[in-house]
Amino acid sequence: AGRCRTRTRRRGCRPGRPGRTPLPGPGRGGGCPRPRGTARTGRWRRGRCPGRRETARSRRGAPGTPRRRRRRRRPRDFRGSSRGAPFLPRDDVSFRVFRRRHRHRTPGVSAVARDRPGAATSSRRAPSMCGAPRSASLLVGRRDQPRAHENSSTRANGQDETFLSGTRQLFFLGPERAEGEAGGREGMFAGRSGRGRHPKPLPDPHARIVELVTLACESGGSAPDPELLRALKREVRADAVALRRAHDTLMDRCLRHRECGPRLHAVVIVDELFRRSRDFRDAHMERLDAFLRRAIVGRDSGADPAEDIPGPVEDADRLVSRACRALQEWNERFGAHYPRLGVALRFVDDVLGPAAPASTAERDAREAEKREDEDRARRLARWRRCEREQLPRLRRDAGEYAVAIGECLAILLGAKPSSNFEDAKDEDADGLRRDAVDGEDDDDDDLGDSAADAGDDAADEDMDDDEYGDEEYSDDEDDSSWKIRRAAVKTVAAVARASPATLDENFARISSKMLGRLRREREESVKLDVFEALEDIVRTCAGHGGSLEEAARACAPRIARAATARLADRAADAKVKTAAIRLTRETAAALPGSLESSLPALVPALASVLAPSGGGSQAGGSALKVEALSLAGFVFSTRRGGQPADAGFVDSLAPHVFAAAGDKYYKVAAEALRACRALVPVVASDARSHAAALAEAALSRVGATDQDQEVKDAAISCAGEAAARLGDVMGADGLKRCLGLLLDRLKNEITRLAAVKAIGAVAKSELRLDMGDDAATAAARLAGFLRKTNRPLRQASLAALEALVSKHRASLGDAEVTAAVVEAAALVTDGDLAIAGSALSLAASSVSFPSAAAAVRERVLPAALELVRSPLMQSHALHALTSFFAALVTANLPAVDADDLLERLMDGRSGAVGGAGAGSETKAEGEAAAVAGRTAAVCVAAVCAGVNDAKHTSATAAALVKQLGDPASLSEKDLPALFCLGELGKAVDLSAVAGVEAALLGALDAPGEELKSAASVALGGVATGGRGEFLPMILSHVANESHKHRYSLFLSLREVIRGGGVDDPEDASRTLEILFANAGSEEEGVRNVVAECLGLLAVGDASSLAPRLAEKVSSGDARTRATSVLAMKYAALALADDDAAAVAVFAEVLPAFVGSIPLRDEDRDVRRAAVQTLSAAAHARPALARPILVDALPAVFQQTVIDKSSVRVVDLGPFKHTVDDGLELRKAAFECCDTLLETCLPADSLANGGESVSGC
Repeated sequence: AGRCRTRTRRRGCRPGRPGRTPLPGPGRGGGCPRPRGTARTGRWRRGRCPGRRETARSRRGAPGTPRRRRRRRRPRDFRGSSRGAPFLPRDDVSFRVFRRRHRHRTPGVSAVARDRPGAATSSRRAPSMCGAPRSASLLVGRRDQPRAHENSSTRANGQDETFLSGTRQLFFLGPERAEGEAGGREGMFAGRSGRGRHPKPLPDPHARIVELVTLACESGGSAPDPELLRALKREVRADAVALRRAHDTLMDRCLRHRECGPRLHAVVIVDELFRRSRDFRDAHMERLDAFLRRAIVGRDSGADPAEDIPGPVEDADRLVSRACRALQEWNERFGAHYPRLGVALRFVDDVLGPAAPASTAERDAREAEKREDEDRARRLARWRRCEREQLPRLRRDAGEYAVAIGECLAILLGAKPSSNFEDAKDEDADGLRRDAVDGEDDDDDDLGDSAADAGDDAADEDMDDDEYGDEEYSDDEDDSSWKIRRAAVKTVAAVARASPATLDENFARISSKMLGRLRREREESVKLDVFEALEDIVRTCAGHGGSLEEAARACAPRIARAATARLADRAADAKVKTAAIRLTRETAAALPGSLESSLPALVPALASVLAPSGGGSQAGGSALKVEALSLAGFVFSTRRGGQPADAGFVDSLAPHVFAAAGDKYYKVAAEALRACRALVPVVASDARSHAAALAEAALSRVGATDQDQEVKDAAISCAGEAAARLGDVMGADGLKRCLGLLLDRLKNEITRLAAVKAIGAVAKSELRLDMGDDAATAAARLAGFLRKTNRPLRQASLAALEALVSKHRASLGDAEVTAAVVEAAALVTDGDLAIAGSALSLAASSVSFPSAAAAVRERVLPAALELVRSPLMQSHALHALTSFFAALVTANLPAVDADDLLERLMDGRSGAVGGAGAGSETKAEGEAAAVAGRTAAVCVAAVCAGVNDAKHTSATAAALVKQLGDPASLSEKDLPALFCLGELGKAVDLSAVAGVEAALLGALDAPGEELKSAASVALGGVATGGRGEFLPMILSHVANESHKHRYSLFLSLREVIRGGGVDDPEDASRTLEILFANAGSEEEGVRNVVAECLGLLAVGDASSLAPRLAEKVSSGDARTRATSVLAMKYAALALADDDAAAVAVFAEVLPAFVGSIPLRDEDRDVRRAAVQTLSAAAHARPALARPILVDALPAVFQQTVIDKSSVRVVDLGPFKHTVDDGLELRKAAFECCDTLLETCLPADSLANGGESVSGC
């Protein structure tokens, strides 16, 4: 009686206690609560729900009888039946509306209010939601709980698609049933209770993955469906559990399939996921044995019928092959992390035997090679049969056809066929012979007999007079014949580039034909190709050297005269003139000094091209002018005065170059300014009358703003060079104008770098120019540039600041230098050692300024001490670092004491390597600490050298010896002391220091190879400075064969030889005797050190020691022969460039070390030493190696072949390992071939060795 009469099922009822019927009616405590999120107006105002209005309206119309209402349409999102629970809505807003309107129709809601054991859940009508406690309704509406429903975008991302979890699971099932996920809870779509429907189980969260894997494996075809494979990758991409589930499905379902196709697809999927996921690899490695049984060896195992590989045989072989290939790829990529892959691969090879992939691949390769040989032989036989049987017939038929065609043409022309045709043939033959004779005569007129007659200048002058006269051409010449000539020219150029040996044999003929074709050719494209071919020939000859270079130098004047004639010819095209100038420039660049005799004729021709009314831009365009200016700049850069003709050609070219600097076309102007920059040294030495015009040409362009970037850079560079070399001629006003323009260009970021370099050039000028206040302004601006990220700008700024500080101290203030030092201190790091070295050089130059010296002490010195510990210090940065410490000590700064600096360096060294003894470092860290210790030792020696006091150095050495203490207690923390003793010993004789010898010899007994090596190097350094005291001691210990530290003592002897050799004749003779006696030592390390010592000594005394080493190669045991050959390797690497006498001796004796005899020695070590020596000689001295390649190359090629006698098999129990003792020899042979190709190609011997290479 008190229920709401609407179809919304008690929507208008007031909340009450369970089991009681709530009373209708408005009031403060009655009525339906307003749904959350709705306004307090309209039908949802408090106390006025639709159900209550309907009840009141029914009572007014007919008491006791409800009024029939129109059935409301359900919302579009709610697609449910009237009896069962509707489907969930698709978004959160609809879900809230769903919860309000359909909560009474959802089964299981009563469990929220009264879920107790034995409660009835099978009533036909579900109780109202109004009976639920308020806490349950609040729990349903919480937004902080995870949402079970996911929209389409969430499902696309591969997340789980379950419908019952979190808040909505509580809504449908109740809190207690939601906690028991494995219990017998009712399904979501069970409908009304009591209808006879059973609850459905929850869906598997990974069912989609299982389905995708199954469909992909059973998709058919030669490979899995790519769409399914991509979908599977998306699903398992970020879920390790899903990835594990996919792997289990592949292994337990797909790889146990009864057909080979799904198993093959499963192997492909496993391979794809194995290469992409580390989690999948870890999971797969756990079940690798199952993979092997089910994909490779299961066919023959017979253990489990489900694991046998099903038929047919072809599909099974395909499956095994694919699985084996995947296993090989896994081992190549991941074998280092998964050693089981290598074991599995060897197991597969052992099980499959001849059917293994390696054996199958080798067999297929042999069969393919056999088929290729048979095919080649068949084609060759067919060609020979055709040549023997068909070619004569084809020639005969072609002749008959030609005669018939000729007769037909003669009939059409109205003449007698046979006679006219025969006459025409005779005339053509005569014409061909006549043309050939004329061509030979022209070639002879052009270049004389050959390169041997290249010096006949009188004949050349006659030839030049008649060369460009009236030319006679035949009117009936074929119009397409120029294509044949062009192709011939390109062919000759290609042959010249590829085979310089062929060019050497035919250089005279090729050059004659090429230059003769330039005179007779009327086709422009052919002329251009001839010029290009001549460029290639000249470059090839210059790079080859020897006779080819001499021949090219002899031909260079002819080339220059031919190019000059083209420039003087008014009928010649601009492209031809451009190609002629380019050829002349390439010839001058490739063969320096070869055009000296041609300059008197070449310079006027260039002037005519550059002249405004001559062959300049009006006649030939800007490209010709650019090439002419480039050639003029090259001529200026190679001429530095000294010849009487210099002033003449400068006067001829300079005005035109200065005028071209103001050209409107930016390429012409930029090239003219570069030519002006090259002209500056010539003007400064021989033609100072052009200095004002040159400076004005450059400064006018520097001051202009509306011009191209290339022109700006060229103008600034030219202005800086002119001010640096012609500043005294420019005067004070001109120099101030130039500096003002350069300082103004510092404000522009585009021109800043070029301006900084120009200011640096002015500051470095040898003229000691007075820069005045501009020096301080430039220093202040350059200091600000040190904060920029542009590395070239910082480097150029540091160089310019160093020049300003070192050469213009009077013009600089203390404040500007201090600011520069402060900015440079931040650059003293090992991040960029080149910039750090420049910053240290600037700081070393600034110590004479008081405030700057304080900045150096406070900022630069700590950074430098930190840089000492860097393991990257070398070359320029190390030299700058030692110079910095020496400058600090030499400047005698009040706050920098030499002893204090030494102490700080030693503390830095201890901190750098102190952890080595604790065993907490890795091997790389220990090596880095050792390098840092050597750097600190060099700095300590530099500080002692800066003090320039022998007593101070001796006291420092004594302190280091005392620090070493007892040799038995030495550890790696004492490495820096050993390094310092060695560096100090190289600079000063430490024989007066007590205990040095005993300390260093005792250090040889210290544990650890690093300590022994450092002690041997230190002993060698001390012996370098005190040969008279320490060298005899080293020799006496080395001569004792029972000495346990012979290798370390040989290292000390090597340091002595490196430091200047052995001066005393008696010690030198004894040293050689000891070295030759130990050349056959059983220890390989001793033999290598002995070989290096002999090589270094051979460089100093090549005339006597090199022949003795050559004698040892042909006599003695194998170890002595190998040591003697290696000695020549070290000698070739240490040979100086200016030692012509030693080079001549080594060129004479080198064949004895790397010729066919040592390369074919019966001992493998001797052959390897010979190959290494040849490689070292080709790398260091290609001229020494080229003459012996004809004899040595075949033997080198022979070493690349596998020697079966050097291959042995080692039995390791379950496995067998193959060892090739000749592997190192083959590696050395291939490295030697690589070096020869880089350094000695092109060479005659290498070209002649092509057959041997192909044979290998």
